[in-house]
Parts: sequence; C-alpha cells; structure tokens
Amino acid sequence: VHPASFPDGRDRDAEDDRALHVGGFRGGELAATARMLVPRPGEPLPVERAYGIVLADREATVEVGRVAIDRAVTDRRSTALL
Repeated sequence: VHPASFPDGRDRDAEDDRALHVGGFRGGELAATARMLVPRPGEPLPVERAYGIVLADREATVEVGRVAIDRAVTDRRSTALL
C-alpha cells in the first residue's frame, strides 16, 4: 500500500472503531501490536467479506490482523506461525 493512500499518516478503516487494539511490551518498550475483531450478529468479519465465506463457529472466533512485531524481539520462524 502506498503511503500517499494515508494523507494523515494513519492506516485506518471502518473496523478500527469497534476493534480491540492490543500491544505487547518487552522491557517497557512496545514490541508488537495487533487488532482483534469479535463477530457481531448479522455482520460479517472482514475475512468473511473478503473471501465470501461464513465461519462455522462465529461465537468462538476472533479475527486477528494488522500484526506488527519489532524485528529486534523475534525471528522469522516464530512470526511464520502467525
């Protein structure tokens, strides 16, 4: 995605206001961030909308996205699991 797509410098969408934004800290420094979305009745999650699917067990589902991890605190093997 080109930075010019975000004139205010922030990557935001309609889901951000209802999302739980989490951060992971190491030694008092922010080391990772992610966005979590819980399904709402009658509203598809972004992954469902993007791929035209309906998740079977929506009540037990959380969509995790926009994951960012500082390279100084991880290696490629562990981030590949995400």
